[in-house]
Amino acid sequence: MQIIKRIIIFFFRLYFHAIFKLKIISNKKKWIYIFDIDNTLADTWPSFLENYSSEKERYLKLSVFLNMRKVILKASQNKGNRKVIFLTARNYFQYFTTYSWLKSNQIPFSFFDLILTHGAEEKVKLLQKFGEKGYKIIFVDDMTYNHENGEMKYYQQAIKDITRSKVHYFDVDQINKFNNSNYNNG
Repeated sequence: MQIIKRIIIFFFRLYFHAIFKLKIISNKKKWIYIFDIDNTLADTWPSFLENYSSEKERYLKLSVFLNMRKVILKASQNKGNRKVIFLTARNYFQYFTTYSWLKSNQIPFSFFDLILTHGAEEKVKLLQKFGEKGYKIIFVDDMTYNHENGEMKYYQQAIKDITRSKVHYFDVDQINKFNNSNYNNG
């Protein structure tokens, strides 16, 4: 059973990498907005302190940061100049749960605009290639973990790598300021 699971995960990874690359390549002249979900769009970390019957239930009950949702809605309106993609590190088997959560929060996107990865480092490796090739990418991701244990930690190497690239990166401090502001433009 473990071998079958590994094979499925391998094919999920190949699929998501291929879709991501096609989405980026097909949008060379547009600004591409790439949003993380957990602790960027969704208020995720407090959910680890509560009891849920499953990971699916926990994901479906996450609250959305309204200011970030407004930004995504605004970016999604101008399809001629912008493309919105969600790139998040989650269990591949939670794709449809994540898809359902985005839809339930009335966030416009297509089936292929949601990409799951294994972790922060994998996200950055995907992004770096395209930033260096001149694609106009805005990446919004907190790049943090361990909130539920009382000490927020950073994916230090991933942050260093993305800030050295040509990708426009918005970090946890910028995200928190924005999510806690009185943003009323949209």
